[in-house]
Amino acid sequence: MQVIHDLGPAGRSKRITEGAIATMKALEVARVLNNASIEGEIRVNALSKERDAMAAKVSELEGEVADKRSVAQERDHQVAVVEKQLADARTALDQATESSRKLAEEKVALKESLKKADLPGRMRRRT
Repeated sequence: MQVIHDLGPAGRSKRITEGAIATMKALEVARVLNNASIEGEIRVNALSKERDAMAAKVSELEGEVADKRSVAQERDHQVAVVEKQLADARTALDQATESSRKLAEEKVALKESLKKADLPGRMRRRT
């Protein structure tokens, strides 16, 4: 206490002012550090929420992709079935065309055979 008393009014005033300034500086440093800590925490919380939202969106999109792949696979299967049916129909058409061609040839051959056949036999059938 004697030291403070020995400073005199001007010295005490100067020391009090210096102490107040030092206290204000310390308070400002504490405030900045506290705000930085809170801002960091706010950023962490915001990023955490954003990460969770993104993870949910990714999960939703993965589900949609799986559904669409399933639909695409089913359509591919249906296309394969229709293509097989088309190939079978083409084969049947080709076979029918070949059968018609052979039938037409046989009809022509039969007419020729009838022309060359025994005419009296033909006459008997008419009478």
